[in-house]
Amino acid sequence: MSIYAPQYPGYPVSLYIYGPDGIKMNAPVGIGNIGSNGAENSTVMLLSSSFEQNGQPLAQFVPGEYVVVLTISDVYTANITIYLTSANITTLDVTAYSQGQPLPGATIEVYSSTGAYLNQSVTGPNGAALIQVPYNPTTGSTYKVVLTKAGYEENSTTVTVPPNFFGQYMVKIYTQPVVLAATPVYFQDMGIRENVTTPINGVYAAGAFENSTFSTIVYVTMMGEPVTSATVTATYNGMTVTGKSIGNGLYNVSITIPVLTDNVPYVLDVNVTATYQGTTAEFSVQVVATPNLYQEIATLQTEVSNLENEVSVLKSELSGNVTILEQNISTLKTQISVLESNISNINSELATLKNDVASLNSTVGSLSSTVNNLKSEVSSLQTEVSSLNSTVSSLQSEVNSLNGIKTLVYAGLALAVIGLIIAIVAIVLVMRKVA
Repeated sequence: MSIYAPQYPGYPVSLYIYGPDGIKMNAPVGIGNIGSNGAENSTVMLLSSSFEQNGQPLAQFVPGEYVVVLTISDVYTANITIYLTSANITTLDVTAYSQGQPLPGATIEVYSSTGAYLNQSVTGPNGAALIQVPYNPTTGSTYKVVLTKAGYEENSTTVTVPPNFFGQYMVKIYTQPVVLAATPVYFQDMGIRENVTTPINGVYAAGAFENSTFSTIVYVTMMGEPVTSATVTATYNGMTVTGKSIGNGLYNVSITIPVLTDNVPYVLDVNVTATYQGTTAEFSVQVVATPNLYQEIATLQTEVSNLENEVSVLKSELSGNVTILEQNISTLKTQISVLESNISNINSELATLKNDVASLNSTVGSLSSTVNNLKSEVSSLQTEVSSLNSTVSSLQSEVNSLNGIKTLVYAGLALAVIGLIIAIVAIVLVMRKVA
């Protein structure tokens, strides 16, 4: 044991130890005096008989934490913590460093020489961690110590604890902060690629059209190497979208440019963030949004195409209708031709009928003359009949006056009947001529 206290030359030094489960020394033990050079070097052998446990003599030491109290003549006291392990266990006192400073909160894992997991711990505020691991005191043991912490490079070191080693084996392991970088490679909108210009105050500038898909191609690296499994997002206008990896550390982050017809052009702020292994990198882009004339042209072209299709359909329908009309006209012409033929026949028949009517008129005129003649004859016959009736009446008178002369009466009646028959026959003949 070495003590250096130049301000206390000649002062006596005593040692007192206490440990776990009530273990403590029976009394402090003097180990020497501070030399004129301010140092005291001595070897102290302590037996278990110098200790007690809960008021009883100590049978054997148990593994655990012990405190060594060094006192210099009651003017100075120092407490030193030591760890006692069994013969088959040793303690690795691992201290993690980053950029020359102790690194707290780092996870220290220990593996055997064959890769088997043994134990782990987390470094404290001083960057140190005590880890007990199996140990072979005959041959010594080799360990792989691995350091991990979010935002820092993972690192490992291999250490070998020699045979018959007693105490805590000091291990130092180093790492450095992970440097994650995210930079835009180019911007793209409506198939138009825009090269990246030098940022102003850390902000990049780009242009895009309203209601279009604006893409930012992002290159993500860590310590200069491409990162293929980072998470890249873009936040804008209260929304967040996640990009897609396109290989070799490149990511495509696409957003839809909002339409603000009342305020065009306008500036849209887009913040791009890359996250990997607990570290982040980000940059900002100011996108100047302008009216999407290409889309309006495309819309008009679509409308023109639709109108052309409608015109084509109408032409097709009109062509079909013209064919039908031509067929109908041909049919009508045929029908008109048939009608004209029928009209010609009818005209011919009418001419014939006119001739017949003229002939009939002539016949009617002749018949009218005959009827008039017959009427004259009937009138004469009626006169004669009237005369005969008068004669018959005279004859009847005479017959009546000539009672008893029945033969004459019958003769007169017979004559009257004969006259009547002759009158009837004459009338019948006249009626036949009229018909």
